[in-house]
Amino acid sequence: MTNPEELAMPQPAPLSGTLVGGLTKREYFTAILMSGLPVDSSDNIKYLARLAIDMADALIVELNHCPQKGSSCKQNTK
Repeated sequence: MTNPEELAMPQPAPLSGTLVGGLTKREYFTAILMSGLPVDSSDNIKYLARLAIDMADALIVELNHCPQKGSSCKQNTK
């Protein structure tokens, strides 16, 4: 199960062992997706940001339908 609020790459804190990190999985996926979108003017920045967020959310939904490599995925028709 992919939880969008979990940390993308948590690291144990040196003294406590508590997991710490910067970005959630949702934020990380969004950043990766934004890096592949064309930015031709500042007029469409907000649109592209929203598009990347929507794509990240869709990716998380699909990952939750097909959690393991090699397993048969449930079809999501929405």
